Amino acid sequence: MLEQREAEAGWQDPEEMGEEVPPIGDPAIEATIALVEYVWDRYGRFPATYPAFHTLMGFQAGHIDESYYYQYYRPGSLSETHREHDQRWHQSEEGEGEHS
Repeated sequence: MLEQREAEAGWQDPEEMGEEVPPIGDPAIEATIALVEYVWDRYGRFPATYPAFHTLMGFQAGHIDESYYYQYYRPGSLSETHREHDQRWHQSEEGEGEHS
């Protein structure tokens, strides 16, 4: 039932990055199955408290380290908004940025 898939990623070298992530072990899979079966048996559906096709979108604002993305990600992984953030918001200490 568990299927391993290769997904498109922004990493320059997805294989190398994937080597850093340990495989999902049998205990984790068994615990997940037990949880899902419990919820199904108890509530008659899964998930129990929100719609099955629920999309949760979240956004986090912060200062990213662009050099990290340039080193490890493929070109184009950072949006124009990310690349121009410092220039637009923090152009100088005196507040010359567009939105200071």
